[in-house]
Amino acid sequence: MNNEYLVDMVSAYLKGEVIELPVDFNTAIKDAKEQNLLPFLYAVYQKKEFKQYYITSVLVQEKFLALQNQITEIFNKEKIKHLYLKGSVLCHIYPDVALRTRGDIDVLIEERDLLRVRKLFNDMGYEEQHACSHHIGFIKDGFEFEVHFKMMTELKDNVNKYYENPFRLAHQKSEYLYELDENEHFLFVFFHFLKHLYSGAGIRFLLDFYYMFKNWNLNLDYIHQRISEFGYNKAYNNMLNGVYYLSGNIFDSTMDEIDIKFFIDYLLDSGIHGFAEGHERDNKYQPIKENKFAYYMRTIFLTNKGYRVLKYPHVGRCILFYPFLVIYNFFFLVIRKIWHKLTRKSNNYKNQSEKRTELNKKLGIQ
Repeated sequence: MNNEYLVDMVSAYLKGEVIELPVDFNTAIKDAKEQNLLPFLYAVYQKKEFKQYYITSVLVQEKFLALQNQITEIFNKEKIKHLYLKGSVLCHIYPDVALRTRGDIDVLIEERDLLRVRKLFNDMGYEEQHACSHHIGFIKDGFEFEVHFKMMTELKDNVNKYYENPFRLAHQKSEYLYELDENEHFLFVFFHFLKHLYSGAGIRFLLDFYYMFKNWNLNLDYIHQRISEFGYNKAYNNMLNGVYYLSGNIFDSTMDEIDIKFFIDYLLDSGIHGFAEGHERDNKYQPIKENKFAYYMRTIFLTNKGYRVLKYPHVGRCILFYPFLVIYNFFFLVIRKIWHKLTRKSNNYKNQSEKRTELNKKLGIQ
């Protein structure tokens, strides 16, 4: 692969080694951007051409940290329980917060507070963005944050159920600000990583795991128990081997050493949120992990009020419009399904789907 040098770059940083840049500046910038590793270019190669990207990351992190403080002030004032997820927490366990780039802030609230929070931010002039079945996005001064009201909805039923009441996994940090136990945050990042693996995840995830292993006092017996319970032992072993491939460190003695090159290549071939340039996202091949009947009932009948209001903001609140929404939503889904069947080549789709299933088994997510 043409971007394999990114593995050498990350490994050199973790091991404190000095290496030479094997490609031109523009290629390095393009490849590092696809993997959300731009600040590492300057940290490793110390070229003046890369310094601007490191400085930009410093400034962006400062803006995100300030916005995060503002969000907490608002939620504390309104007595809304909340906790931060993913990059908002993980950046603090990197040796330099600027190295852990992020595109937004992820903050979790209780679902019962969703409509109040939405109105609160709208009234304050925040720009509302995309919404889906588990979060709604806002922008403040050009910086985005996502308000999550569900923690996990896209994996196996037992994983989704485990996160139905996520605040039970957290402890109160101050006023209405909570934080996940380190073991629980590790597990959540791991399951979030698995979700991204369906369409490609990028090697930056392995850096997150490296620093969690290195800086958190993890209870590996507890983590093994949970991962085994949810049936993701193979994916966990792949991740351990990936971290070892990057860093030379074995953080878990249960790791079964394997040839992990296919896994590294898969991560390199994809950007941080899906396949990089020239590749199509594979979301259409992602299997439905929840009970199919429950999935269809929720999708057709819009049983989640929060999601119903987000999808149909003008009429979703009023119960009088509910029967008409269900009818409209049903025909919309049927027409979309027919259109998909007419526009895709069934044999090609079947072949690609079978290949994807085999890959998922190898990745440990099937």
